[in-house]
Amino acid sequence: MPHDQEHESPLGSHVRQSTIYNLQSTIVNGLRRIKASMDAQSVNPKHRMTIIGVMGDGQVHGYNPHAYELGTLIALAGFVLLTGGGAGVMHLASQGAHDAGGLVVGILPSEHETDPKFIQGRYPNPYVHIPIFTGMGDARNVINVTSSDVVVALCGGAGTLSEIALALKAGKHVIILDWPDLTLPDSCPNHLVHYVDDAQSALEKITEIQAFKTSYS
Repeated sequence: MPHDQEHESPLGSHVRQSTIYNLQSTIVNGLRRIKASMDAQSVNPKHRMTIIGVMGDGQVHGYNPHAYELGTLIALAGFVLLTGGGAGVMHLASQGAHDAGGLVVGILPSEHETDPKFIQGRYPNPYVHIPIFTGMGDARNVINVTSSDVVVALCGGAGTLSEIALALKAGKHVIILDWPDLTLPDSCPNHLVHYVDDAQSALEKITEIQAFKTSYS
């Protein structure tokens, strides 16, 4: 019998069915959390919730003094937090939003929680409510920024720099939070780049940007 006509093994069928079931469960649970969050905030379902993307250093033992507070403020303002769902800034911001009762979305590079290509336990971090397993590695950075209404970038490495570039190319506002040695090319659209020194100032800038966009929508 030709290879392409061979019947799928029982084990392969079970794995495939299990993967589909897990994806369905993730979507259903995510929708339930979104609905609960919308109900708690009296959100009109005709107007989708604002998503704030927070990008930064993803080192396992990394620390940023602004990340937790930023996540907290984003949640208290009624916004959804979106990160890459991993360690470092992503972990701290997620924890802040989680502790403040907010909704946390993680766009993950891995295919599943035990994906051997990534450190087990790192993706997703324990504060992600809705994990989106992309299996795309660093390419998922495009999803991170295009799914965000506003991007906040904290000090990071090449991955964060790529997210800043992708966000600007997509016409997204980017808030640079306390990254004094970051120098962007003169060709960058200056009206989309905003520099702030602390989390509170970042939230004020987010609110200002969203209010401006709403007034012209």
